[in-house]
Amino acid sequence: MKKSVKKNILLVDNKSAINLSNAGLLKKSGYNVILAGSAREALALTLSRQIDLILMDIDSKNGMSGMTAAKKILACKNIPIIFQTKYNRKKSLKKIKKITIYGVILKNSGYFILQTSVEMALNLFSANQKILEKEEREQHVKKILLAIRNVNQLITMETDTQKLVHTACRILTENMGYFSAWIITIDNNNNINEFIHSSLPEASVKIINSAINSGACADLIKKQCSESRLFIIDKISKDHPACNCLIEKGQAVLMHRLSYRENCYGLLAVSVPLRFADDSEEQKLFIEVAGDIGFAFFKNNSEKALQASNERFQALFRSMKSGVAVYLPVDNGNDFILADFNKAAEKISRLKKENIIGKRLLDLFPSTEKYGILTGLKQVFHTGKPLELPAFYYKDQRLEGWLNNYFYRLPSGEIVMIFHDITAEKTAQEELAASNRKNKEQAALLESLFNAIPDILGMQDTQHRIIRYNKAGYDFFKTTEEESKGRACYSFIGLSSECEECVTSLAVKNAKPQSIQKYIPESGAWFEIRSYPVFDNNGNIRYIIEHMRDITEQRKAGEQIKKLLEEKELLLKEVHHRVKNNMAIIISLLTLQKEARAGSAAAEILADASRRIQSMMILYDKLYSSADYTKISSREFFIPLIEQISSDFTGKKILIENSIDDFIISNKMASSLGIIINELLVNAYKYAFPRQDSGTIKICVFSAEEKIFFSLYDNGVGIPAHISLEKTDGFGLKLVNMLARQINAVISLERINGTKISIEIPVVKKEHSSAN
Repeated sequence: MKKSVKKNILLVDNKSAINLSNAGLLKKSGYNVILAGSAREALALTLSRQIDLILMDIDSKNGMSGMTAAKKILACKNIPIIFQTKYNRKKSLKKIKKITIYGVILKNSGYFILQTSVEMALNLFSANQKILEKEEREQHVKKILLAIRNVNQLITMETDTQKLVHTACRILTENMGYFSAWIITIDNNNNINEFIHSSLPEASVKIINSAINSGACADLIKKQCSESRLFIIDKISKDHPACNCLIEKGQAVLMHRLSYRENCYGLLAVSVPLRFADDSEEQKLFIEVAGDIGFAFFKNNSEKALQASNERFQALFRSMKSGVAVYLPVDNGNDFILADFNKAAEKISRLKKENIIGKRLLDLFPSTEKYGILTGLKQVFHTGKPLELPAFYYKDQRLEGWLNNYFYRLPSGEIVMIFHDITAEKTAQEELAASNRKNKEQAALLESLFNAIPDILGMQDTQHRIIRYNKAGYDFFKTTEEESKGRACYSFIGLSSECEECVTSLAVKNAKPQSIQKYIPESGAWFEIRSYPVFDNNGNIRYIIEHMRDITEQRKAGEQIKKLLEEKELLLKEVHHRVKNNMAIIISLLTLQKEARAGSAAAEILADASRRIQSMMILYDKLYSSADYTKISSREFFIPLIEQISSDFTGKKILIENSIDDFIISNKMASSLGIIINELLVNAYKYAFPRQDSGTIKICVFSAEEKIFFSLYDNGVGIPAHISLEKTDGFGLKLVNMLARQINAVISLERINGTKISIEIPVVKKEHSSAN
């Protein structure tokens, strides 16, 4: 049983004897009694202590009357007052009617009257307080209901969540429904988004902002947002420092999360009179308003999501490449009116949306019944099941092409038709099919050609593993495609590892074709083996194609040809030898005739002819002794020729200086140059030094820039001015000009301290080269 609390009664009387007497009587009745000797002292005690009832001396005169003190006390606190007087006077009673009192008794009325008056006053005060609290409660509830109504009206009208939260916070406090209100919103990760408040003390605002900025309240808010229960803060607490200043003012704080279904959007807090905090109706109203605001979050978010979804749908509807038409069924689904049409549909149908909306299907597309489109729409309307029509070729007065149609019914009953112009796809498919047929035919042709080739063709990877052979390969190695696939190529010739000088390995290593001739004892035949690497798009070798050709007969024919060429060269050398011998006989005969006519002009002519034949005989002698009878070394031919010519002119001391580079020239070029050198050198010996016993002749021969350069210089008397290379009666110079024209040479003559004749001869690479 709850222990009753003693009431505090203040006795005010300037007569201490009366005070002490009354105090003793009241203490016996179980009251705590506090004594005051004056009205002023009574006022001070009332303001500083808890007083439940005052017995005030109406006749108190010490500086302040009991009436004045009573007025001041009631202005600050609601306390029941009983006046005491020793006089039963109407004048005094009229004065006290102007203030709220709970009785008047005469001093020294006795214990019974004193006790009864006090109890009646306390009971009456308690009844009055309950009536006041009920009225206050009713007024408070009215204000809360008004705030809830206004918030609900706001929810139905405001779609901007941020504006709604700010306004709702203000509405909750504007009619003093709640002393203060604040909302903390959170995101999907329970992070704080915003702090909104109304009528909240500045000290509390600063504390909450500081806690949010520092993150100190993050865990507490997450905890409160995770629980669906009501939080009541009615005591000073270190966990809720922002609420302490409200509690000090006699207020309590109610907190509840803002949520709807499984979604939490934040936290709502309000401050209420402390005495209402535990009231169940108060709590229900608060939870209701928190739920309403949570629903507003959900509604606005849903509307935003719906709006975004609708915008996405409209964007998709407008931009999708497929044609989309929305039809409204009429006549119980026997006909359909066009309700919407996207851009792609306009392009495919060659119709403008604004010209066709509201028109019937058969008016727009008269052939739809023929192709089953109308039947498809009716079927989907009646069954509600999606339908896809097989592709068909559509044709009317405006359209022609392949179409693909898909139908489905919306919850509204409208029928959506998605259609594609697949003419290009069909054309591409037909072209692809034709291309595939052609590729198969070509592949079959290549396969037949591959197998028809008599040479061995094989494909293998970079590890020598066989991929496949042609028919000749399978026949030669006496195997099949199944047996050979994946088998090492060298195993077909009885080896356990790759053979020496393996062309496949070389092709892989060098990444380019390789070839080799190889004798395969197992077959008793020679083969030319070529390996070709095949690369992928990244430049890596995919596989190797190996080509094997039987060259046994080719090698035999080559050996036979070589033998015949050797015999031919032997016969040619013999011919050169015989020609040289015949020339020697001719020279001997000319020499005998020259000696028989010594001193005559004929003898000189015979000597010149002998020297010309001598130059040719030297050439044939060198060709006979060389390995290649088609070409000769310049030094090996020109130097002996010059020495032979010089041996015929020993009567004078003529110095021969020659500078002859060693290079290879053809026998035809050597023959022409040999006669030219003979004519020019003999001419210099005979005519350059008529009155001199000595002189110098310089001969220079070299090759550069695909040309042969020849010059002969003597320091003799020089060719007379009336003689030129182009106009001359001498047979020798005429012969030089003729031979120069034959070999496309350019001749020039210089008369500087003697005579210099230069010849420039163009040649091709294959006619000469530097000699080793």
